[in-house]
Amino acid sequence: VFASPNLISFIMFWLFAEIVGFFAIVFEIHRRTLVAGLRYLLVSMVPADIALIALIALASMSLGFENAMILPMTRIHIVLGVLSPALSILILLGFMAKAAVAPLHFWLPDAHSLAPAPASALLSGVMVKMGIYGMIRILPSVDPIYTPYVIMGFAALTTVYGGLQALVQSDIKRLLAYSTIENTSLMVLALAAYKVFGIGALWAATLTMAMAHGIFKAALFMDSGVVEISTHTRELPKLGFLSRFLPLSSVSSLVSVLSLLGVPPTLGFLGKLYLFAGFVEAIYVTSTIGIALLVVAALG
Repeated sequence: VFASPNLISFIMFWLFAEIVGFFAIVFEIHRRTLVAGLRYLLVSMVPADIALIALIALASMSLGFENAMILPMTRIHIVLGVLSPALSILILLGFMAKAAVAPLHFWLPDAHSLAPAPASALLSGVMVKMGIYGMIRILPSVDPIYTPYVIMGFAALTTVYGGLQALVQSDIKRLLAYSTIENTSLMVLALAAYKVFGIGALWAATLTMAMAHGIFKAALFMDSGVVEISTHTRELPKLGFLSRFLPLSSVSSLVSVLSLLGVPPTLGFLGKLYLFAGFVEAIYVTSTIGIALLVVAALG
């Protein structure tokens, strides 16, 4: 998906990845996994596919259908021009659904926690970034007056919601799933703020946090699988002293958690450094919005 040179290959690989994601969720066939898979289809796949169809339609209106299919990904924003607020929000909501940002975020906790650990690592480490990537590709064409503020509002709400939900989870994988919601929302918040302020640190924050999250969250989900296989439970109150007989997994978990926290010299630290630096710089442009963004990021 990320390496697709043109629109047709981007859409083809996107749809293939969605199908892989669905079967990863329902791999262990139970009623709960089937419900989570159906919710994934309706809440994550359908809005994202509507966004893709909208991209094809808009490109075809300018170039014709055949030329739209071979349109290079690097030229999409040139062909689209500046979209209306309604179209901007429609397409962005589809990509935000894939990234699990409000209002279409609620598919993720069950999907990620009920899938097998390797599938959860794939879903959280890679597939939610497809939504971030889609947003990056059409960001230059987004209406600059209204849409970024709507997106910032949704992202801010989901950042706080995901963080609060993670605090009260006792299941390791559900905790990690809500943490993913919080992290992807911070990326979307930085991306929308970059559209408003044009601050380079916020662009760097989005890319760095996406790379860092892909690495440490995939590692943490894999480690949760090791814990589950070794102890037959994922409930945190029942666990302790795992480092005594799982030393390698414990080191992996520790390094990943330090990156999640943003402790130097991890990649997660670099991402959060860019994020806070960008929001502090935004205060000098518009103090009210900059302070609000800084507070939301700190709460997250």
